[in-house]
Amino acid sequence: MSGIATSSGMPSAEIASYNYSEPTQEISFQRYSKLKLFSTKRRIGPFAYFFYSFMIPFTLFWVMAALAGIVGKFGEIGSMAAYLLLAAGIVSALLVFFQLTIQRCHDINVSGWFSLLVFIPFAVLLFWLMPGSRGLNKYGDAAKPPSTLLKIGATLLIAALVATITYYSLQFLGIKLV
Repeated sequence: MSGIATSSGMPSAEIASYNYSEPTQEISFQRYSKLKLFSTKRRIGPFAYFFYSFMIPFTLFWVMAALAGIVGKFGEIGSMAAYLLLAAGIVSALLVFFQLTIQRCHDINVSGWFSLLVFIPFAVLLFWLMPGSRGLNKYGDAAKPPSTLLKIGATLLIAALVATITYYSLQFLGIKLV
């Protein structure tokens, strides 16, 4: 840097001037809610709700039903225990289903009491199809976006449900396949 002479003859330092402007794009980081499947806290997105509301209660019930089948082979007491296991399977499947539905209600930004709508036929479709609120709401951070594996699982589940419903509908109508 070279100095500029002032009236006193002494060199003065040049001051570099920079044109500073505010950033034009705001950088923000989205926080996501951790997925807690066996809780009524937090939020769950539509893909995760669809997949887990089928798979977890289904698996819980059929594991309990298999245990009931095994225990039922042990005479009269075994039969009583089998009925208790079946009842426990139904209650645990419903409990998990309602916990997931409450989380889904929280993602839509409504009270968990709206989960009672599942008793209305086809009302569960609302929970599968309604988008959740974006960002933070009164129930916490946004639900985590679905992973590729979850999307594949939900797609395979839809395909299996459509195939099963189609097969049994055709059988009911008397249409033979092959």
